[in-house]
Amino acid sequence: MVQADGVFVCAALQGMLAMPAINVAKGLLLCLVLVFTFWIRVYNNDRSQYSILDESITVKAVEWMRVSGGMDTNWMSSMLIPPNFKQDQYNFSSFIYADYFYYTAHAWLTKDNGDIYKILRGFSAMLGTLAGFFLFLIALRGGGFPAAIITLALYALVPVLVQDSHYVRPESFLTLLGLIAAYLTIINTAVRKRLVFLSAFAVGLACACKATSIILLPVPFAIVFYKNNSTSSKDTNYLLLTGIIFAGIAAGAFVGMPYAFFHIDKFIGGMRTLYAQYSGIHPPHSSLTADSTFGIKNNFLYFFQTIGAPVFIGFVFGAARLFKRRDFVSIIVLLYPIAAYYTFFSAQKVVFERNLSSVVPFYLIIAVSGTLAAVNKISKKYKKIKPLRYKAGVLGLAALVLAIVPLFYTLKLVAYEMGGYGKRDRVQYMNSIVINHNVSAIYSPTLGNSEDIDKLGMALFAEPQDIVFKVFDYNDDYTRFYWGIAVRRFNLEQIGRYDSSFSKIVTSTLYTYHSPNNIYYKAKSTSAIISKIDNTAWRYTGTWSLYNKSIDALPRQYSDYFISSGNQDGNSEGKLSSNPIQVQRPSYLIMFVMTSSNNSSIRLNIRTKGKGMISYKKTPPYGQWNKWVADLGLFVHDEISITADIDKGSSNEWISITQPVIVGLLPK
Repeated sequence: MVQADGVFVCAALQGMLAMPAINVAKGLLLCLVLVFTFWIRVYNNDRSQYSILDESITVKAVEWMRVSGGMDTNWMSSMLIPPNFKQDQYNFSSFIYADYFYYTAHAWLTKDNGDIYKILRGFSAMLGTLAGFFLFLIALRGGGFPAAIITLALYALVPVLVQDSHYVRPESFLTLLGLIAAYLTIINTAVRKRLVFLSAFAVGLACACKATSIILLPVPFAIVFYKNNSTSSKDTNYLLLTGIIFAGIAAGAFVGMPYAFFHIDKFIGGMRTLYAQYSGIHPPHSSLTADSTFGIKNNFLYFFQTIGAPVFIGFVFGAARLFKRRDFVSIIVLLYPIAAYYTFFSAQKVVFERNLSSVVPFYLIIAVSGTLAAVNKISKKYKKIKPLRYKAGVLGLAALVLAIVPLFYTLKLVAYEMGGYGKRDRVQYMNSIVINHNVSAIYSPTLGNSEDIDKLGMALFAEPQDIVFKVFDYNDDYTRFYWGIAVRRFNLEQIGRYDSSFSKIVTSTLYTYHSPNNIYYKAKSTSAIISKIDNTAWRYTGTWSLYNKSIDALPRQYSDYFISSGNQDGNSEGKLSSNPIQVQRPSYLIMFVMTSSNNSSIRLNIRTKGKGMISYKKTPPYGQWNKWVADLGLFVHDEISITADIDKGSSNEWISITQPVIVGLLPK
């Protein structure tokens, strides 16, 4: 299957648009890099090693179209699309058609339906490789063969682009369409109407796949800057060009989603659904606090971390060079889509790095051109060195510096994670946790809100033995926040951690699709701490305040913080009360108290509506923690509240209590 598709790709590339003349050696090098580009995109694309739920949308739509004979790409029309995706939605429409026609042709030619997932993943790899070819043509026209081949080699290695081509998702398809639109505009120096139309048609097909591709609308309009080179003033009429461009976009959109034009209400409904998805909460790909800088930060850091600082520096030089040369065609065709996509998708609350992948090739073109321009400027200072040898060495070194970071992460992704080795090693580590800690099973609960934490607490109350939890950490806000609360409240002990292959990268699909961090916590049995009363549950009056670890004598096995009341200027007094606490089973409540002098005293109470009150009042020896134990056996299935009242004391004195804890058996 892979070999047959590789031959198909090579044959298709040979018959593509005419390229500027290149010699045989350069042609062989180009073919070699293209073969590598395709190979790394089909390597380890076996579904048994990885899978993502989104692939079922296109696959099941294609299967249903073949079974039913229908051609409506509305997700609701397919009887096979999974229930969680059953909605009026024309998203991916032109990509679904492309996959349908390819799979149908493949089945007819091979007389075998085969594994549809692997076949369509192979098609995504072909689209990604073809996109690389158009990338080469654009870079060749702007910077010559060295720039073009380095850009293509870098394109072959970028993790997000390699990842895109391993899925039955539309990102490689959109990348190809964007590059086609850019190439047809860049070569159209004579302002030929048919090329204007085809460029706009490619944008229209992209819009039929994802409506946000309308961002590319200005790309075909960049040809107006070729006005002075036109041999026909008729071809540069602004009104005519505008009409051609809009006609091309409309034609592309209609070909890509014809049924949407006759069901506008359903199309608009699908758009509203997508808007709601990207403007809401989507753990872990969104901010916990709806921080407006989340998308700006995450999108920048993801590409900076996975493509590397050298490429970013080259991009800055390249972009500055475009403005210095007043190259408005390249600014609109290459730089504008990067800025527009980054601005739009960074403004959304939900961030997927794949939404920017279709403009990554433009980023690479500018970065390589900027890098090589800097290299050429430096090389002028060393004229005595033989030019060819020197230039080849410097170009090779520049290519290596640009490629080292993406190569590192792509090898981790394709060879290790998609090869199944990452999954194998994580399972082996988990088995060692089971053996070393003598547990029968490891649980992976999801904590996404406070209710989940309460449910976890109730489950722990009923558990007679130690439990080990495996936390899937995506380097995200949600895991840090909610599991942080659970660790403090239930006194969970971290007993192991297996880092992701991408642990240094911000939250992305590299975690959620392939390799999350695995953190292991152990919840102790009934003889240990059941729960803590979190400090956020307290209500304060008077001069109580919260201090963290300010007293060395704090009994750390029971508490991480203490609460203190004091007044430097006069008498101190106050009241502290907890929110209601549900007593699940016979247990004990333990607290420690400390005073700064023999004159200070404190009263601790447990109150309940139905069964009375336990009260404790004492002036303990100052400067020492004194344990207070209350039997909660009388209050099973009741709600209790804890209050602490301090009597008036002298100035410059204080009283402290530790965080209350509930234990199953009374510790010695």
